[in-house]
Amino acid sequence: MKIDLGSFAFGSTISSGGNTPSWGTSLGQIKPDLKLTYPGYDNIVIGMVYKSIPVDKVYIPLGKGGHICNSLEDEGIQLAALFDKVYVNEVRVNAPFIMLIYKEDSNSWAGRKTLKYNTKIEYRRGKNDIVYNSDFINAAREALQLADDACWVISDIFILNQDELHMIAGIVNPYQSETFPTADIRKAAFIDAIKTTYDENPHFKQKYSDEAINSLPRHAIIPLPVSPYRPFITAIRTKPFILLAGISGTGKSRIVRKLAQVTDDIDQFENEDDRWRLQRPANFELIQVKPNWHNSMDVVGFKSNINGEHYEFTPFVDFIVKAWCYQDTPFFLCLDEMNLAPVEEYFAEFLSAIESRSIGEDGEFETDPIIKPFDNFGAELSGMMMHHFVEMGYDIPNDVENRLRKKGLTLPKNLIVMGTVNMDETTFSFSRKVLDRAMSIEMNEVDYDGFIEGRTEYNIPRLVEHNDLLVNRPISAQEVKNSIEAQSVMDFLKGVNELLEGTPFKLGYRAANEAILYVAADKAIGADNIQTALDDFTLMKILSRIEGDDSKLVTKDGNKLLDELYDLLKKDDIFGTLAKSKSLAKLDSMRKTLKRDHFVSFWG
Repeated sequence: MKIDLGSFAFGSTISSGGNTPSWGTSLGQIKPDLKLTYPGYDNIVIGMVYKSIPVDKVYIPLGKGGHICNSLEDEGIQLAALFDKVYVNEVRVNAPFIMLIYKEDSNSWAGRKTLKYNTKIEYRRGKNDIVYNSDFINAAREALQLADDACWVISDIFILNQDELHMIAGIVNPYQSETFPTADIRKAAFIDAIKTTYDENPHFKQKYSDEAINSLPRHAIIPLPVSPYRPFITAIRTKPFILLAGISGTGKSRIVRKLAQVTDDIDQFENEDDRWRLQRPANFELIQVKPNWHNSMDVVGFKSNINGEHYEFTPFVDFIVKAWCYQDTPFFLCLDEMNLAPVEEYFAEFLSAIESRSIGEDGEFETDPIIKPFDNFGAELSGMMMHHFVEMGYDIPNDVENRLRKKGLTLPKNLIVMGTVNMDETTFSFSRKVLDRAMSIEMNEVDYDGFIEGRTEYNIPRLVEHNDLLVNRPISAQEVKNSIEAQSVMDFLKGVNELLEGTPFKLGYRAANEAILYVAADKAIGADNIQTALDDFTLMKILSRIEGDDSKLVTKDGNKLLDELYDLLKKDDIFGTLAKSKSLAKLDSMRKTLKRDHFVSFWG
């Protein structure tokens, strides 16, 4: 949304007067039609509602001799929002920003609605916890590498994904302030600076026009190029529980560490080479599963009375609480060789909680707790946790502490669990309960030519600027169904289910939900090929369920199930047009194994 030029400007004066910005843009007036009329206002209002904060805790100077007022003193404050993900010219600013919608009550502007972004706005969210817009301005200068008295102006404000606030700035003079003889001359200088910004970044006009912003669905993202890492990103956006299966030594745990490295915005790096040398990024944890894990105590801990009542914490619990403290950063937990013990026994709480994900009435991500604040021990448990984590050097935000006390330990939206799987005679097979709750990716390919030349890593680009890809994920198909050919996905699943009728492999609602999410996620990162997405999904969620002998792998009509499924997928309107179908290749291999051994498993 274009804002009033000069209303949000810094480091400029006019020798003839009029030096103070108005700090606001009119969105519309009651007269004549009671509507907000400014182009692009709806994008702003929707995002502000999504990120709204209590108006009685927001203070703003409203021309009363510098007096700072809140809504109890001035009823003009209609809506307040706090954005903690803010970008100026696509550079992340390390400070939050507060915006208001204010209703004017003067005789001349009765009923006018104004977007306010005054630098003196305060949000007093807690005792000794105050957010100042002035801190944002200082952080924005630092992010843009501007001097304290630099001359610059904000010309556009818009919101992506309902919670990312973006601004476009024109830099008149990055080193010092400027004095202009008239307002018109200053306006011309501002326009030149803004034009320079757009000329240097021509994609701004295409990506950030009002039409482009207003047409974005809720979870739209800036596309990333299609690459070998695509299935990992798409699977995570579909569900944050991934199984990486394959022969030993193909880089399964390494890919998890790599994903953490490229999304780590917590550690400080003097140069980018340091990022790749860091073995333990702040957003990464590796837990080695032990063969004797037959209950959840080794994962979620337990209450002990030895040497006084206390709670035995685990690296898993530590990592989840740390993730709660950095909710905008993806946190990757690698369960190494996770099938050395029965997953449904030691990971029961997680398997239950991952299926309870929802968005509450307050817009917050919620799950069932993996550690409940049970009986009177709940407050004591939270207190122990706080003491424990402070000792470990974590800063526990007040809202996280309150959540732990009231709701116990729930899963944060930025937690991604990826388990490595080696299928041999020393490991346990997966139950359908586990397979239904996870996305499965095979990693059996070995590139010896690349190995000898030092090319063994997946080509994953830096994703720090796209962390929202992996954190703010849709949960239900209803959120994204209008962005894809949802009926085509349903028709595909109906055809598959017709073949699976009467077998234990039939698909349920969970698979349908994840099929829609997967296709939408694949489109969101730039692939936009429904056949390719469904090919991946078939490999991950349909074929991974299939195992048995000759007598079990038959259709209700008595035909060979794998042959029937192969013929269905090979049809031209499904996967037949793909240059190389991974599902067809896997099915062909499974058919040959069944013919030879009279038993087959996807995981064999």
